[in-house]
Amino acid sequence: MTGEARSQVAGGSSGDHASGGIFEGVQALRFVAALLVVVTHATFYVSNRLLPDWATWEAGTVGVDIFFVISGFVMIMTVSPFRAAPQGWRYFAMRRVVRIVPMYWLATTAKILTLLVLPGIALRSALDPQHILFSYLFLPSRNEAGVVEPVLGVGWTLTFEMYFYAVFALALLLRVSPFLFAGSWMVAASIVGALLVGDTDSPWAVYLDRVVLYFVVGMAIGKLVQLGYVRWAPALVSVLLAVAVVLAVAGDAGWYRSSWFRFVIVSALVLAVVWAEPLLRGRVPSWLLFLGDASYSIYLFHPLVAPVVPEGSWHVWTCGSAGWASSARWRWPWS
Repeated sequence: MTGEARSQVAGGSSGDHASGGIFEGVQALRFVAALLVVVTHATFYVSNRLLPDWATWEAGTVGVDIFFVISGFVMIMTVSPFRAAPQGWRYFAMRRVVRIVPMYWLATTAKILTLLVLPGIALRSALDPQHILFSYLFLPSRNEAGVVEPVLGVGWTLTFEMYFYAVFALALLLRVSPFLFAGSWMVAASIVGALLVGDTDSPWAVYLDRVVLYFVVGMAIGKLVQLGYVRWAPALVSVLLAVAVVLAVAGDAGWYRSSWFRFVIVSALVLAVVWAEPLLRGRVPSWLLFLGDASYSIYLFHPLVAPVVPEGSWHVWTCGSAGWASSARWRWPWS
């Protein structure tokens, strides 16, 4: 690798950067996506631990879809120096590993230690050596409940992320267009998944999930920016919203993960935020940018805290209520 190429790769950001700098709208959207997931999990824990009649707010799972679109967008916007470098695929892979792995391994280890010390705090506390190994390696495997997810439940999204990065790195190794190669790969995978639906129960079938199309959407948005066609975004957003209306009228306005209605809305949202960058630049509060930068940590570690919050809050509330009632009786004995 030449000194210039090495400098480009080493100096490139792993965040949302283009020639004009950070995409502040996208950075803020990262935090919004993380917050949506946190709220969903909070309502889930309240429902499972305190109030059985309390409905889990499933709509917040859309935050994961937003993350995937942003990931595809970031990869396209930051790939140029890696394509220019003779060993760019290697440096790309190293950057992805350094950014993703240490924090995930730390969170996974913290989860395992928690299960060993306080097994009753988790809804599922069984530990299987193979499952643990596969979790650390970002490989799909089933837990004791038969669900394909790692020890750290939210890590299932990183199984898809690392899969996407691997395909992207392969494109760099083969010296072909990452957009065309990874995009074609993901589309083909989703088609195969649609054809095989219900015909396989292998954990590896998760790679054929339609959710991988969100990476393709993100890459496409990045290409629009790179080619200078982002000015067409308002028209494209209008078309996407029109499609959403048609789907709604046709009775397909569900918000479940594989819903085409949800897919169209998420695509339109991220595209609109990218298009609005000139309007948002310099206007997004610094604290929101900071939280956007911290969204990965928030996403990984909130499940370790969330289970104890409902019970802790309940104890505080009940103790406080008992204390208030006792105080009330002391002050007003006639009550």
